[in-house]
Amino acid sequence: MAASAEETTLPETSEQMEESDPSKDTDGFIQVTKKKGRKRKVEEEKMDVVSGKESKKRPQFPPLQGNKLLENSKEVRKIAVPPNRYTPLKENWMKIFSPVVEHLKLQIRFNIRARTVELRASKDTKEINALQKGQDFVKAFILGFDVEDALALLRLDELYIESFEVTDGSPPSKVYGNMRAVATRSAERF
Repeated sequence: MAASAEETTLPETSEQMEESDPSKDTDGFIQVTKKKGRKRKVEEEKMDVVSGKESKKRPQFPPLQGNKLLENSKEVRKIAVPPNRYTPLKENWMKIFSPVVEHLKLQIRFNIRARTVELRASKDTKEINALQKGQDFVKAFILGFDVEDALALLRLDELYIESFEVTDGSPPSKVYGNMRAVATRSAERF
């Protein structure tokens, strides 16, 4: 079988496809040029020519300050107050209120209906973790710590509080005696 002059060959590469003229095709088919994908276009836009060679360049953003991170934050932390801590909370409210507002720059209020202390970041709040520190401070007071002792949670970054409830059937004096013994042993080790 001899090949006729009218028979055309298909291009093998994309460059040959782009160079080929669709009007030369005799079979009625039109050559379609390959379209670049969206991903490739985005990559090409990001490429930057620096000193004759191509390199990908990441955008450089300055680090955000704490106040800009909390700018649109409407997060509210609520700490439930049990009935036996209402009176101490009333008596020590100014001691609790002052460090939270002055040092952490948070807004604080006691919701009487829900019986909770509510903390919220204000526009003056600069620390990212101020809300968590404030919650830990108020929670420590509600758990029974003195205000002066709970203030350590605001001053020190790596200080946390953990509590547990003893539901053993033993009398409380025996449980507390065992806890004191364990605490003294661990204090001696460290």
